[in-house]
Amino acid sequence: MNEALCSSCSVLKAGVWNGAETDWRGRLLYKVLLQDAMDCGLRGGTVWSHVEGSRSKRTFRTVESEVSSNQLPVLLEFVDTVPALERFIPVCQKRMGKKGILVVEQGHVWPTGDGGGGDAVKEPGHQQPMNVPEHTSGVAYDGLQVQIFTLEQNRIGGKPVYQAVAEFLRHRDILWVSTARSISGYGHMRQIRSRARWFQKSDVPIVVTVLDKAETLEPCLPELVTLVDGHGFIVSKPVVWHHPSHP
Repeated sequence: MNEALCSSCSVLKAGVWNGAETDWRGRLLYKVLLQDAMDCGLRGGTVWSHVEGSRSKRTFRTVESEVSSNQLPVLLEFVDTVPALERFIPVCQKRMGKKGILVVEQGHVWPTGDGGGGDAVKEPGHQQPMNVPEHTSGVAYDGLQVQIFTLEQNRIGGKPVYQAVAEFLRHRDILWVSTARSISGYGHMRQIRSRARWFQKSDVPIVVTVLDKAETLEPCLPELVTLVDGHGFIVSKPVVWHHPSHP
């Protein structure tokens, strides 16, 4: 495929916590941020709901324990050009205050030719370094995103892999850990897994997303790889860390 056809873009990720703690004048913060993105003319925005997560050494939240308060992680992704996202970052910082995280990762947009203006986002290879743009708003740092892909029924020491991973990282004061459960998928066993029906055990793909400054997260990677071993695979990529400046 001709690389000249694609154009540079970035993905802004805003991690917040659904519920009263992230309320903005009577509205949930993620809804306010999504509306702000539309008002700023950003190309697209998506809200990803997660089933588990933790912040640093705070309480580990799960669907089962948080039915009433719904204090679960929410990850928003906004796609547009670097300048457009850089203009939007101060808006996010003002809304979030001391809550949530804000990072940027680079990518490319490929025209799909579907006649409806649709595009596909191509992520850069890991060998391409992330450079902080000169026009970056405020203070930016080298950040790291790590994602652990596994299956719901995979176990480490009797615990689901995603829970073992979350506990391992939480005790190391990692700022953002969230777990998402998929609808369907497959892995190296070449078997499609889907959500279970009544009286069946679910064994769908699970992804744990971890975000922090590179200097904090990189030292944990060797032990994390050893922990996961053959129960899943790990993907890491550099990001530009914008918020908070001092977790």
